[in-house]
Amino acid sequence: MSPDTPLPPVLSDAPVIDLLGGNLNSVIPPSNAPAAYGDHVRRGGVNVIHVTLALYARDIEHLLDDFFDAFNLCDQMGHKLMLIERMADIHEAHASGRLGLILGFQGLDVLRHNTQFVPIFHRLGLRVAALTYNEVNQLGAGCLEPRDDGLTLLGVRMVRELRRAGIVIDLSHAGVRTSLDAIERYDGPVMFTHSNAHAVTPNPRNLTDDQIRAAAATGGVVGLASYAPFCHQEDKDTLDLEDFFRHIDYVCELVGPEHAAIGSDITPQSKVKWENATKRMYPDMVGRYVLETEYVEGLHTHAEFPVIPEGLRKRGYAEDEIRGILGGNAARVFEQIWG
Repeated sequence: MSPDTPLPPVLSDAPVIDLLGGNLNSVIPPSNAPAAYGDHVRRGGVNVIHVTLALYARDIEHLLDDFFDAFNLCDQMGHKLMLIERMADIHEAHASGRLGLILGFQGLDVLRHNTQFVPIFHRLGLRVAALTYNEVNQLGAGCLEPRDDGLTLLGVRMVRELRRAGIVIDLSHAGVRTSLDAIERYDGPVMFTHSNAHAVTPNPRNLTDDQIRAAAATGGVVGLASYAPFCHQEDKDTLDLEDFFRHIDYVCELVGPEHAAIGSDITPQSKVKWENATKRMYPDMVGRYVLETEYVEGLHTHAEFPVIPEGLRKRGYAEDEIRGILGGNAARVFEQIWG
């Protein structure tokens, strides 16, 4: 889409939310436009992205460095970016044409046994938190672990503290039993911010029907990703938008379109870094894909988001359902948990 092409009303009349839009590097501008923070994301109609702070962090200093960077980004580029801490901020970002950043953690290993740190990080701006990454930690099992014994006692305490603080729980990387335990203990709507359907693509990072149903029963949502390993089809060499939409259709048919959202997992990375980190560490998850094929064709960047409402409309979704998938369903959960 050209920068001068007007967005369709479904991408401009209400907030559009990406439940996993990368990290702080996702808003860094190109070298030829050094002040254009977030413009490439807004060009696709996206108003708000959930960004991961300090992935793989094992010390508090690493986390605090990322909070410092986020604060400075939004202070010094306040005409372009703003921190999202409450639902009113999402509406303000949309009305002002700025890009809102929701700060999140993927894994709480770094907190160790310190559940009392949860409200402290909430005051710093943490609004979404995953219990685990792919591995087991002190709270429970990650989705790639061969054994999942569910939440530990410390995990139960952490889940309760997240709910008490008003932080949305993200179970995308949790093992099946661990995620179901957390859903039972959280007492509120939960999110799988960036996970697809295991029944469509049997990747160990994707969700079973039981997980999808359990999230929906809380009033929660599943954010569907254009990440190619999660959309993989054995009989296709190149994945396209059809492979992504197949997952949206599946979730909508299983639990209803009010429980579907977008969590693209679009993250800017270098080829050497990604292929010697994620691909090397998790070959059973990544499979045959390399950086050039990391996303389905047609949805590599946030600027391509207009293909989503267009594709949903062609598949027979009503306008209110499309608006819900693009942001309304996620906003419902945020409003309930954030208060």
